[in-house]
Amino acid sequence: MAEKIADNGALLTEYPTGVSALPQHFPRRNRVISGLCQGVLVVEAAFKSGAMLTVKWALEQGAKLTTTADDILEDLNIESQSVQSSSVVQPDFPGSPEKGAAFGENALDNLSRENNVLSIERRVIDLLEKSKEPMHVDDITRTLGEAASAVSSVLVTLELRGNARQVGSMQFIADKERPVVSS
Repeated sequence: MAEKIADNGALLTEYPTGVSALPQHFPRRNRVISGLCQGVLVVEAAFKSGAMLTVKWALEQGAKLTTTADDILEDLNIESQSVQSSSVVQPDFPGSPEKGAAFGENALDNLSRENNVLSIERRVIDLLEKSKEPMHVDDITRTLGEAASAVSSVLVTLELRGNARQVGSMQFIADKERPVVSS
């Protein structure tokens, strides 16, 4: 397989020829991958996963938080195409504009409104600290009345900092005991 890859592209490894692909090699591989990539986007991952290792390496190599597709397009110097307002409908939950309001072109405005990302972080932490049970990301989103993309981004940041922990499928708790991952 290595020969086929080398014939048609490039084969990059930190290990001598003949070394098997073993699970303990994956963290070093992820470091190389994040270093070669223009960007790393993780939509969902368990805290102890290869994806989170790749995020850790990307943070050490210099990364920025992405909350919308426009953030990525901006970094790639690609002009974004407007979303047809009529094709995307915002869900109905407390604090959101009235049901059925357009949620395409105004997404960035909605994210940067009075409750910016830092205050969303504080509100998520407060909510998790007050909760006696793990909270599903959808419940957090509904309770805070924020965009799901903003809450998901904040939860990833809080996990990386050690302020929150995923304890089940999209279930989160406040976590003051775990050491903070440095960026």
